[in-house]
Amino acid sequence: MLVLAGTKDARELTAFLLQHNKKVSVSVVTEQAAQKYKSLNIPINIGRLTKEQMLEMVLAKKFKAIIDATHPYAELVSKYAMEVAKEVKIPYLRYERPSTVLNENQYLHFVSSYLEAIEWIREKKGVVFVTTGINKIDRFAKSLLGEPNIRLIFRILPTAENLQKCESLGIPKENIIAMQGTFSAGLNQAIYKEYGINLLITKESGKEGGFLEKVESAIQMGIETIVIQRPKLQYPIVFHHFEDLLKYLEKH
Repeated sequence: MLVLAGTKDARELTAFLLQHNKKVSVSVVTEQAAQKYKSLNIPINIGRLTKEQMLEMVLAKKFKAIIDATHPYAELVSKYAMEVAKEVKIPYLRYERPSTVLNENQYLHFVSSYLEAIEWIREKKGVVFVTTGINKIDRFAKSLLGEPNIRLIFRILPTAENLQKCESLGIPKENIIAMQGTFSAGLNQAIYKEYGINLLITKESGKEGGFLEKVESAIQMGIETIVIQRPKLQYPIVFHHFEDLLKYLEKH
């Protein structure tokens, strides 16, 4: 079976399936991500797949199922995977960690798109902490850099590729925090205080990603928080626990 990987959970799920004697290949986007799978001694595809490439791979390798463990915001690859599985007539299984349930309040607001988040920034102004990851960082930089009374602070993973992207977008080095997570509530609050953050922008993610620590520590400090919700894709079947996914595989 083919595991489309893009999260920490994907690595753990792949190891879990191997422990239960399942034959697994994995597809990742970057060489850095591939390094996490080398010790498993399984076939690894590296690179962003088009639908045609995914279809070709599934047919060539005769995969019996596609397990989609990509990031919830990587909706395009999920759409490709669902379409390929349907065309080849094999199961498509979506795995993702459960959403963290938080209720909207005076400091916490939910939006459905990056555009809405950008409009919130334009309205509120001030020092904005953007923690949505590197992939969509250009949306914020191209829309808001240089606007008066707005300072964007970006937290990114500390890779040369990420830093080069920030430089190419004209993001000042003093506005980049390159750190590996996850981050405790205390560390988050120290960053908020040090930079004088008044608005936090984040994506909706699960407990394991440090989402609660980030959001709750901001709310405790009276920092308004904008959460970009997960895309509402219609997955044919979704699993939130490894064991449930394994049971399905063993029955089908």
